[in-house]
Amino acid sequence: MYHLYIVDDEPHVIEGMKKCINWEQHGIRIIGCAADGSTACKEILTLMPDVVLTDIKMPVMDGISLINEVHSQLPHINFFIFSGYSDFHYAREALLANAVDFLVKPASTDEILHAITRAVNRQAHRAETLQSAKIDYNSPNYRKLLKGIFMNPVSGIYSEGCYYIAIIGTIEVSTISVLQKELDICLEDQKLHASFITLFDSRLAVIYSETSLTHSEWQALLRHLMNNLNIYFTMDNDFVFLGISNPNKLHNLKSGYQEALKATEYCRWFSAPYCLYGDISYTDLPLQQLPFWDELKVCMRRNDLPQILLLLGRQFESFHEEHISPSSLKEFCLKAYLMLRNDTLGDYSIDPILEISSLSSLKDSYLYLTAIYRNYFETASLSHTGNQSKFIQKITLYIQAHYQEPISLNSAADYANKSAGYISNRFKKEVGVSFPQYVTDYRLLKAKQLLITSNLKIKDIALMAGFSDEQYFSLVFKKECGITAGMYRKIYQEST
Repeated sequence: MYHLYIVDDEPHVIEGMKKCINWEQHGIRIIGCAADGSTACKEILTLMPDVVLTDIKMPVMDGISLINEVHSQLPHINFFIFSGYSDFHYAREALLANAVDFLVKPASTDEILHAITRAVNRQAHRAETLQSAKIDYNSPNYRKLLKGIFMNPVSGIYSEGCYYIAIIGTIEVSTISVLQKELDICLEDQKLHASFITLFDSRLAVIYSETSLTHSEWQALLRHLMNNLNIYFTMDNDFVFLGISNPNKLHNLKSGYQEALKATEYCRWFSAPYCLYGDISYTDLPLQQLPFWDELKVCMRRNDLPQILLLLGRQFESFHEEHISPSSLKEFCLKAYLMLRNDTLGDYSIDPILEISSLSSLKDSYLYLTAIYRNYFETASLSHTGNQSKFIQKITLYIQAHYQEPISLNSAADYANKSAGYISNRFKKEVGVSFPQYVTDYRLLKAKQLLITSNLKIKDIALMAGFSDEQYFSLVFKKECGITAGMYRKIYQEST
């Protein structure tokens, strides 16, 4: 039975949560409730529930502060935010505070139950992972490590030389023997000694040296190791990496292990084959100032998926070069997600926090965003009427039906039996772009569809999309999209 604690300053919300769902039927028991964050904090630290459902804006202590305070002492507790505050600021704060999920009020009982169940399942998985990942420093395996590794091979006694912890990550278990063999050879060349133990899906190596290796010596050794491994494996999939600690004395190996873990995380994040703890360098970037957002809005308005994919690719290349921090990148992913939600799908509950918080590399983050945008733009309707009046919807439908023909503001005026000036003003006000620009954008949209779904020549596509000739089409396409039609087709084909 998992234990749930509810925090909300509205009594009817708490009572509704208690009564609307048969929690125990789903293996969950409500063990406490509070109307403010301060009271909740004291009780949570005492009761230690598995999952806490909390509002954001509350008296005395808000929900974000509550999460941060509890996590400073009990980091294993999962928090789920249930709030009416759906803007980016609160979602961002929830993400940075490591909330499991964020659901906007009001929500159905099914949505709430599903979200809480996900939180409970995550708690169970976390407990299992922590248990499997825990190193028991009193275990026979670890004592064997101490006796077999830290003992000077010549004198047979413990040495006070330098000890490095290396965590070797690999996907294929069968590769471990090769990794160990090659590392042994490289170390032997440097007159170093190493022993190994298995940790979950990785291998822990303790490397002994009489004196500390310089940074350049380590760089040379690791480059040599990776070159040798390339003989046996293709490294494109980043299936093997090494995180190396700073030199430590015998009594400080726990610290070395933590350093190696952080170096390993850095390897995963940037898909690097190896990392020395001293080389870890993250950068927090001013995301709000990126020109990317304005460019993305233009592409979204035009339904230009290939250009969006190109923008994302370029931006992630920049992130890699600037060594963006995980927190900054996750904030970027959240904002990009919410832009799509708010601008094209309406105000939905914010549900990507769990997925974004679990992202462990730039590559995974890029694939996550491209999948979201690809899924939407490949399935969304070609036309979005939104809050347009029936009159303007009539005009846009006229454009979509006759885009292959010569269309002008005057011809639309004759069709609608209105003045050209009246249509021009109403259209710009309701659609957001001028009548001629909308015609051009729609023709470009149809051309882009043909570019990515057919093998037609660009000359034929230009005529089919309503452009007078190939030369004019090429000029407009390059001006509006920043690349040629041929390059546009190539980029899309390479991204699929």
